[in-house]
Amino acid sequence: PVRAGGWFYSLGANEALLETNLAIAEQLGSSVHNTQIKLHHADGHIVTCSVPDDHIDPRRSALFMARSVLRDIRDGGANACSTS
Repeated sequence: PVRAGGWFYSLGANEALLETNLAIAEQLGSSVHNTQIKLHHADGHIVTCSVPDDHIDPRRSALFMARSVLRDIRDGGANACSTS
């Protein structure tokens, strides 16, 4: 079996492709499909999303916190590295 696969998708254009790829992955015995969403929607606007805190595996919460801190630093957040 092929345990993992993945693809890049554009929202608004590739939903059928995602369904097809997931069906193929199931047939191949995959347990993971790395789904990467492109920055721009098919109509051109920037795609945004957020994951509710209660959907984040506690073992991965540090990754999400680090990502938030790094985003603040990148964007010039004054309190990005505050220790208080």
